[in-house]
Amino acid sequence: FNQPIFCPNATWDPVGTVLIGSSTLSGSTLTAFVDTFDNLYVTSTDFQVAQLWANGSTRSSRNFSTGPNAPSAVFVDTNGHVYVDNGENSNRRVDKYAPNSTTPTPAMFVDGRCIFLFIDASDNLYCSMADFHRVNINQTTVVAGTGTSGSAAQMLNGPRGIFVTSTLTLYVADAFNDRIQMYQPGQRNGTTIIGNGSAVSLLLSRPVGIILDGSGYLFIADAWSHRIIGSG
Repeated sequence: FNQPIFCPNATWDPVGTVLIGSSTLSGSTLTAFVDTFDNLYVTSTDFQVAQLWANGSTRSSRNFSTGPNAPSAVFVDTNGHVYVDNGENSNRRVDKYAPNSTTPTPAMFVDGRCIFLFIDASDNLYCSMADFHRVNINQTTVVAGTGTSGSAAQMLNGPRGIFVTSTLTLYVADAFNDRIQMYQPGQRNGTTIIGNGSAVSLLLSRPVGIILDGSGYLFIADAWSHRIIGSG
């Protein structure tokens, strides 16, 4: 995935540019993923596909079908394998597409949809299961959450975005607890670093995405506040 390194005084244009509009992508877009070649991958609920938009292209160049299910997440590893959520209804799996292949193979079997996917530096596959209030790794091993919603240190409530560092520290956007949780390797109790219960005087409202840039700074998609937050 793309982890840019920004200069310390980087600023962003306050007016965004539409890359993909409603005329070319139908339904809800739950995940946007940018690989190291600046190619954009998005999920489309109405089309029941994940799509690849090559860098600089004005149309999608490849579809990864999950029909009749609506995919929630897509992730691409360093070898170009594309992982797509296909967990709804009876499929209950994550599909894996080899480079230039149109036929998927099962990469993980799950209880339901993966609202977010992540592959760490050791090639472990993570699935954020919002409906089950937990994060799974490599099929059935639970690394965060108990399966029951709650706000205690070992619990999650509708987790969305996840990020795993090269040292295997796990960050979780704990959406319905309005906080970001951090888990050290092997620990089941999370530390709240931003949001409800943290020492940071910044309130979140349904955070759904989190990523670290190349310098280790956090960027959070704070959904119900309609904003992106970045750490300094």
